[in-house]
Parts: sequence; C-alpha cells; structure tokens
Amino acid sequence: MESAVEEADPVAAKRRKADLKCKRPRVDEEDEKKALRDAIEAAEKAREEREDRLTVVLKYLADNLERVTDSLKVPFHKGKPRIFGLDMLNHEN
Repeated sequence: MESAVEEADPVAAKRRKADLKCKRPRVDEEDEKKALRDAIEAAEKAREEREDRLTVVLKYLADNLERVTDSLKVPFHKGKPRIFGLDMLNHEN
C-alpha cells in the first residue's frame, strides 16, 4: 500500500518518512526527573555565584565609604569629631 501512496504522491510520502524519523523519542520519567534536578542545581549554583559577586561589590563599596568618611573627618573640636561640611551647619563654632 505504501508503494501505491509513494507512486501517487511521492512528496507526501517523503514528508511522512521524514516526520517518522524526526519524532522525538519517548523520554523516560527517570531521565526527565534527572534533567529537572540538574536544572535546579544549575540555577542554585548560578544564584550562589551572583550572591558571591554581590557580596564582593558590597564589601568594596563599604570600604570606599569608610575611607571617604575617614578622609572627611577633621580633628576633634569640643570633644566631638567634626566632619567637613556638617560642621558648617553647626553654629557652635
């Protein structure tokens, strides 16, 4: 019968054969679970890497902020450290 269909419409017969070859093989449930577990582990690892990079950036910013605030401090005045700019707002000079 297939030969009759092939003779009648060879293009359709080729398409049918190609469709049969291209059909995805049936996925085993265990393989699917393993793939999901692997995807979850990869996502968790990526999240941890992002958190690590964020931690490094936050430490860098904290160090810079501390350094900048230390450089703005001027010697003690009346027992209190004076910060440049803020002491100008005080009228207790």
